[in-house]
Amino acid sequence: MTKRNRFLTTLLTIAVAFVMLTSVAYIAKESHHDCVGDNCAICHQLNACQHFLKDLGFGGAAAAAVLSLTWFLLERVRTYVVRTPSLTLVSLKVKLSD
Repeated sequence: MTKRNRFLTTLLTIAVAFVMLTSVAYIAKESHHDCVGDNCAICHQLNACQHFLKDLGFGGAAAAAVLSLTWFLLERVRTYVVRTPSLTLVSLKVKLSD
């Protein structure tokens, strides 16, 4: 991984973590606000934060499932390749004498 990719990955991780933490803090702070009715801006923001956290959770679970499936399949292929002996004359201990 190049330095640029590592930097961008770290920056994206920090940004997502910051948004998650601020969403949770906003929900905790404004959960018992005085609602003014149907067009309450705080209720709309709470709804947006809840949807973001739910979508992020689903996306994280889907990514974890895909990564674990990929890892499982790669491990199965690797163990099959490693455990399959190569049949050569040396491994079969064949002596080639005239």
